[in-house]
Amino acid sequence: MRLIEVVAGRAGVGKTRELLSRIAALCKSDPLGEPLILIVPDQYAFTAEKRLLQMSEGGAVTRVSVETFTRLAYRAKQLLGKANVPLVRGPGRHALIAAAYEVAYPSLTRLRRSNPTPQFLARIGKLIEECQTSLVDEDCVRRIGHAEQAELRGKLTDALQILDAYRHLIADKMTDRHDLLPLLAEGIKRRRLLVGAVFLDGFLGYTPQEFAILEQLFENSTQLTMTYSGPASYLTPRIESRTHASLAQAAETGGQLFRLLSRFSERGARVTDLDLPVINPPRFLKSPVLKNLEAVAFGEYERLLPSAKSDRASTSLVVTHAPHRRAEVEDVISRLLFLRESEDLAWSDLMLITTNPRDYASLLSTHLEEAKIPFFLDRRRPLLHHPLARAILSLLSLQEDSLASRALVGLLKTDLLPFTRAAVDAFENDWIETGVTVREWLAKERVSSRAPRSLYDFKRSLDSFVSSVSRGGVDAQTLVERMDQFLVEMRVFDLLAKRVEHDRAAGKRLDAQFHEQAATEIAQLFEDLTYAFGDSVKPLSEWETLIRAALATVHAGNVPPQADTLIITDPSRLRGNEAKHVCVLGCDDANFPPIHREDDVLSDLEREWLRTFGIFIGPSALKRQSFERDRFYALATRATDSVAFSYAQSDERGRKRSPGEYLRELKQALCADLIERDLGVLENAEWLAETTRFRSPAAMARQALLWMQNSSQRTFGETFEAELQQMGYAGLMLDLTHPRTAKSEQLARDLANRLYGTSLYVSVSRLERHAACAFAHFGSDGLKLQPRKTVDVDALLKGQFLHEVLHLYTTWQQAQDPFPAFEQAHAKMEEIIAAQMERQFPFAETASAATRLNRRQLRARLLRSHAALYEHDVRSAYKTAETEVLFDEGATLPPISIRLGDGELLKIRGRIDRIDLAFLGERMYFRVIDYKSRPRAVDLLRMYLGLSLQLPVYAHVIEAASEALFHAPSQFAGMYYVPVYDPLSELKRDEEAALSLRKPIRFRGLGLANRDVLQLLDRNLPAAKDLFPQMLTKTGIHTNAMVVSAEVWRALREHTLKKASELARSMVDGVTAIAPYQLKQERACQNCNLQSVCQFEAHFDERQMRVFKSIAKDDVIAQLNVVALDVREVQ
Repeated sequence: MRLIEVVAGRAGVGKTRELLSRIAALCKSDPLGEPLILIVPDQYAFTAEKRLLQMSEGGAVTRVSVETFTRLAYRAKQLLGKANVPLVRGPGRHALIAAAYEVAYPSLTRLRRSNPTPQFLARIGKLIEECQTSLVDEDCVRRIGHAEQAELRGKLTDALQILDAYRHLIADKMTDRHDLLPLLAEGIKRRRLLVGAVFLDGFLGYTPQEFAILEQLFENSTQLTMTYSGPASYLTPRIESRTHASLAQAAETGGQLFRLLSRFSERGARVTDLDLPVINPPRFLKSPVLKNLEAVAFGEYERLLPSAKSDRASTSLVVTHAPHRRAEVEDVISRLLFLRESEDLAWSDLMLITTNPRDYASLLSTHLEEAKIPFFLDRRRPLLHHPLARAILSLLSLQEDSLASRALVGLLKTDLLPFTRAAVDAFENDWIETGVTVREWLAKERVSSRAPRSLYDFKRSLDSFVSSVSRGGVDAQTLVERMDQFLVEMRVFDLLAKRVEHDRAAGKRLDAQFHEQAATEIAQLFEDLTYAFGDSVKPLSEWETLIRAALATVHAGNVPPQADTLIITDPSRLRGNEAKHVCVLGCDDANFPPIHREDDVLSDLEREWLRTFGIFIGPSALKRQSFERDRFYALATRATDSVAFSYAQSDERGRKRSPGEYLRELKQALCADLIERDLGVLENAEWLAETTRFRSPAAMARQALLWMQNSSQRTFGETFEAELQQMGYAGLMLDLTHPRTAKSEQLARDLANRLYGTSLYVSVSRLERHAACAFAHFGSDGLKLQPRKTVDVDALLKGQFLHEVLHLYTTWQQAQDPFPAFEQAHAKMEEIIAAQMERQFPFAETASAATRLNRRQLRARLLRSHAALYEHDVRSAYKTAETEVLFDEGATLPPISIRLGDGELLKIRGRIDRIDLAFLGERMYFRVIDYKSRPRAVDLLRMYLGLSLQLPVYAHVIEAASEALFHAPSQFAGMYYVPVYDPLSELKRDEEAALSLRKPIRFRGLGLANRDVLQLLDRNLPAAKDLFPQMLTKTGIHTNAMVVSAEVWRALREHTLKKASELARSMVDGVTAIAPYQLKQERACQNCNLQSVCQFEAHFDERQMRVFKSIAKDDVIAQLNVVALDVREVQ
């Protein structure tokens, strides 16, 4: 009789211990019995083998085989007669996918790109992998019969065509690892594989391929025992228990297992619930605080135990906030060193989890090596940037660039050839000056007694390669042989081996491993190309595309774990790991939880559609977001003694960060059970030993500076400073406190005039940029430094597309009499968007995935904004008078001209998005509308400081040119920002549902302090508060309303012109100081693209920052009243 058992339970109840103890008992009772197979995830295999050997006292060596699905697939390949067929490795797979894409290109429709980028090909490779692991075939495509899903059918059809081309390329030559799991399922079905007792542990979920294997195990294994990480209630027919589950992935897996258990219930399939007999889970016996932490992570607040905050419990849950990531890492290392020494622990008793390994990998590796802590960090870097990869691509580029010298310079600058960098620079300068090509250089002085031997050898080897590799076509075997010959002759591999030895001797294990794996991965790539293509001839350009695509998507550099090693992992890789103490880094609002973005090839809506047809391809962004709760639960339940969460209050660009959503939830629910620490404040002298255990001089100096900024902590800082002096690092504190920022001297007046001109001709945004930071203005508007261009929705919204659509619609609406109904207006807006989309994004059927995503998001935002603007127009007394009003030379209105003195002139130009007019009796009032891609409030203080001049300048232009525009004088009534923004679409909600919610988007701005004039904004005021922030009460104007009197408006107008002239004079005087502003939590550097140029760091360069005091609105008005008084006295 077959035994099928699922051991279910929440974290900490001992599922893994129960499974391993059963295996150990079987091994002790009969060491030479039938083989036992334990299947675990790839990342858990090493830990599982180690724990099993410890529990069985070595008895598991002879009887138990610890396997993963990947290992089993290799075994299936051998048993099914394909042992001699090589596997496609990572680099080769990417190159072959690129080749398959070219083969299938003529028949593609939805995934067709004329010039696909390596990133796009990598995404195609990911889609192909999803199709393989999800068992997508032609039958799946035929199930999608709805006409409205033609695009989705086209994408899947294209993907299957590329997959067929890929399989044809490797047919009878190689095997893909993703095609091996179906072979494994077939082997189990034939009773040739896994016929004994099988155990599964550590899986959070299963791919369709893995689930097919699980079905065969249920059907054919003599004994199957598996763990399930979730409550047994998820394995019951009560669907509502899974529908409203806090752990979405566990609930989804539970539903799949329930269907399997139902099918095999007659064969003795059963569920063992370890939650029932367990009151206090074994993992949390030492600390009730950690039991409460598990309950909060699971979402069951009713199970919280009363606070028991003893000395022991108080250290079980710690939350630390650091000023920046470096301080956060140094504090965590100090904690690890303290715990290991004070409790005599092994490194394997400690675990470090990073929510975002990419942000912390470099800091962790540097500081852990400095602290001499053995660690395992899966830090994999792109292979494309390795010197060996660059050397190969430069070789291939020589012919493609018609033997131009720039490719040869790229080859020499890899530092893998026997030339110094000074010699390479000399070669480059000579080639630039003479314009010589590689062929001419090879022919010149081919043999010279004065030339160094290395140069002679290099010319000979390069000439041999260039001569033997034809640009028109070459086969894979010849290409690989010639490249390998060149690299061997130039001793590239010998030099790389010396670099590995040097890095290993210097303690840089990760760098040494990266170099070793780079050579291995590239060798495997060459081998796969030779196997797959053999003697087939391709143009050199195609070979370069294939190899570049492979190198761009392959990563290398991980170091295998050792027996006693600090494990550094991330939430997605936690499988059965357990430690006494766990530290979690990066618990800020950007990473805890992280935000998942929608795929640009298969959208979320398309993925959900596929699930309705029973095609379980990769999850959507919304579903991946819901799975983050499972990750949080996993990391919160790994410790037996203590968990320490930490986050940095600013990121690498100086942007403010706050605690993440999960951390805020913990602090709120367990406020009585946790200790919260600020690294700048030592509240308890007992913390000193833990905080200062990492005795690196630089870390000590930074910690001392942090304490000395607080008067109550100054004594600790001075103690550290004295220790540094005794250690011989007296100048280290001075180095850290000295500004690191690049110097930017003031330009000479004649140089500034040559750069900007004697008469400034500027936009308002340029004045605001100079007010924020003079260096930012100098870099962007003087030196014309620009970041690398990217295409995103916000950039498009700020461009011509947004204004053109709204201008066309508003012009149409002005001509309608009577005012159109919403359905008619909505249809017209749809028509305008479609027409402009066709102009902006032609060839929609073959557009890139990013472009199609931009189209959808633009449409959703514009339609959402239209619904809000329509509501404003219906309820407001204002009517649109003009749109897209340009004030400039030769335009409708002239630019603003201000004399600066010494014959210098300032001219301000710009474009006003929209002007609305309303009448109150005989008086005509105007308001200025400016469209923004994000919600923005008008801040009177920012206007006063010159940081926000746009709306006051526009209002001044309209007021001065009212006669020319409207043939009558008009008075200022307000100026408002209107966000063209759809928050619902950013939350990945259904587009139609978003459009059906016509909740208006608020106008935010500054109005005239006149109740009758404010009433013109919305006839429903003061009762309604949906179109504007609260402005009116039943008897007057609300005290918090953003309004000013007519006198203050005139003063603000005069102050704006005065501020503009001051900023212009600063430009003309050549001011380029690196002195960004700070106002409350806002800093100029937050949205600046030039930080890599100025090297300004807010934490170390605060003396150069212009800190503006936050002044209340009434105080700003008082200052403007002084200006108004001065204006009246002048008049």
